[in-house]
Amino acid sequence: MATEDAKHRFSNYDSFDPFSYIKRKYATMSELVAIPLREMHSVFTKDANGCHQEGGGGLKILDYGCGPVPVYLSSLPMSSSEIVFAEYGEANRHALQMWLDKIPGCPDYTPFFKYAVENLEGLTGEEPVLKKQEQLRKQVKAVVSCDATKDPPIAPGYEGPYDYVLCSLCLTVTASSIEEYSANLGRVTSLLKPGGKLFLNSIEARVGDYFMYTAGEEEFYALSMNMASLEQVLRENGYGDVRMIRTDIDETPGAYQYVSPEI
Repeated sequence: MATEDAKHRFSNYDSFDPFSYIKRKYATMSELVAIPLREMHSVFTKDANGCHQEGGGGLKILDYGCGPVPVYLSSLPMSSSEIVFAEYGEANRHALQMWLDKIPGCPDYTPFFKYAVENLEGLTGEEPVLKKQEQLRKQVKAVVSCDATKDPPIAPGYEGPYDYVLCSLCLTVTASSIEEYSANLGRVTSLLKPGGKLFLNSIEARVGDYFMYTAGEEEFYALSMNMASLEQVLRENGYGDVRMIRTDIDETPGAYQYVSPEI
């Protein structure tokens, strides 16, 4: 188990290097990202079509604790939606805004959009890939700050409610116990509409209660959540229809990956 002073609970998150993290985790398309993209695309497509058939104005989507990357929303269909990215780290928000504004030197996420276009939508060629990236940029309402340990857990004016909340890995770095994790998940859940859907991505250490990952020269710790503990906290927070997918593909040393969408 990590020592108490080594556990990462935002205390040293200001030193998080988003570009080193992107280079290590998101330089190329991988099955690590493909699995949640496939899962989300089918649900997004069904709900987006239903929303427009009923005369709605599109889906409201929150990517909570998004880090510096927009890639998990590359699976969003080409239809009108309103997207808010929420992230604790200022450096991560800056890196994401660079991509949104197409500032020279910004990260290139083309491989992820190419995967979504070719494998999820059945299109080919460079033009639909570029179009999909531009469509996502246009749908983004804001990039805002958040903190799952606070109430409310997001910047004022962005409390929702949302049709979808995506939450990939971030809750494991906000808590040092299952009880804290459950409380933080409850705050995030408060941002959902009644009947809204949560896509939750978490990791389990093979040994111990925590696992370590790196960004640049810094080491960070995250809480290990196994399937039983994930199901427990989801039930505690009112999720009755839980679908959980377990994969063993993450490159983080000693970790499993979990994708657990509420659908």
